[in-house]
Amino acid sequence: DVANANYGFENMINDTDTAIAFQQRFAAATFYNTHNGTDWNPEGVNWMSEKDICEWEGLTCGRFGDTDVFRNLSDFKGAPFVTKIDLRNKNLAGPLPAEIGLFTELKELILTSNWISGTLPMQLFSLANLEAIDLYDNNLSGELPTEFSNLNELTGLYLGMNQFEGPIPNEWAQMGKIQQIWLNSNKLTGVLPTTFSNTLEEIDLRNNQIGGPLPVGYASMPKLAILNLENNSLTGGIPDVFAGSVLKELYLGSNSDLFTDVDENGNFFPMVIFNMEYIEVLKLDGCGIAGRLPSLDYNTQLTNLRVLNLDNNKLIGNIPAPWGRVGSLVGLHMANNNFMWNLPWTFRNLGSLTELDLSQNSLTGQIPNGVNFDRDWGSGFGSLQIMKLDGNQLIGQIPPLPPTLVEIYLNDNKLQGPIPGSLVKLTALETFTFQNNLIQNVPEEICQMNLGSLIGGCDLDCPCCTDTC
Repeated sequence: DVANANYGFENMINDTDTAIAFQQRFAAATFYNTHNGTDWNPEGVNWMSEKDICEWEGLTCGRFGDTDVFRNLSDFKGAPFVTKIDLRNKNLAGPLPAEIGLFTELKELILTSNWISGTLPMQLFSLANLEAIDLYDNNLSGELPTEFSNLNELTGLYLGMNQFEGPIPNEWAQMGKIQQIWLNSNKLTGVLPTTFSNTLEEIDLRNNQIGGPLPVGYASMPKLAILNLENNSLTGGIPDVFAGSVLKELYLGSNSDLFTDVDENGNFFPMVIFNMEYIEVLKLDGCGIAGRLPSLDYNTQLTNLRVLNLDNNKLIGNIPAPWGRVGSLVGLHMANNNFMWNLPWTFRNLGSLTELDLSQNSLTGQIPNGVNFDRDWGSGFGSLQIMKLDGNQLIGQIPPLPPTLVEIYLNDNKLQGPIPGSLVKLTALETFTFQNNLIQNVPEEICQMNLGSLIGGCDLDCPCCTDTC
């Protein structure tokens, strides 16, 4: 009869709920035991207790097919499914168990900064609802599985700071919703995949052993804003098609053979950067750039640039004055090149600049002073906090300097005369180095500033200096 039929149907649901609850609890208990749960630090609250697993620390539950999440079984009817595991920085150790595949409704797996080791189990790739996998900073190894391409809902994949090796699978281009991929600080080799999904917004591959050219396909990815390829073995420069990219941040530093196609005069500079309309952060340090630094039209080129790093290249000659008109700059780094001649007075116009590093060059002349008030550095800038001019051939006395400075590095030049008393107006100053110059003395008022680091060299009579002699 109808009553008996309903009774049987209700019992079937209850039996299914029980089975699901048992499955989820079994998977959680296996996870705990596999990862040495008794050694977790801090310990996992409620783990392996009689309380429902939705109350076990780091587990979030939901209903089948429901977007809501719950912390307690009393909040809903029906079987609980674990939808999120968040056990970051808990001292988890050992390999991920195959039973991870029993969390069939899992959307987020966050196990950042643990000691998880071994290879990734294939059962992980059966979890079709996964939206984020964060295994950053563990000890995982082996090659990157092509099966990540099966996870059609995945938007974030964070596998940096592990021991993965081999190439990045070309199949990963099939991840149709991916937005962020972090693979930095592994042992990856091979060449870059020719493309990724058009949904990708950020990729971090720094600190690997990836070679070959920068794929032209990346220039046409409509949402790719951040591309970090620092410290690899890339070659071939920046293709001209990147002039049309929407990149905001491009990190190519420490690819020592990236720019090797110099002309007959030994010059090479990636002129394509001047046409990258949206670029805000550009790091090209240690890339083999050589020759003279080109001038630019600051009204139309690099108008959004905030940070430029050209450290550790082979640039020579003067620094063209128009670079001091790129008003959006916050950080300018040109250290360890062979720039010569005078410091550009136009840098005083960089009102947003907080860090200027021109150290370890061959710059000569004086630091722009108050002889021409509209060209001195002391009344310019406006936001400068760190000024590094050490390791040059600067002469003359130290003039008044921007009052916002926190750190000043003038050591290893040919500066002379006394330290100016005007330095006391730099109320935020913490560090001042001036050793290996021709400085004669340090005024008492400078000593009374009680700087955290005042380094004048062991040959200078400076009772308040912090040198270790």
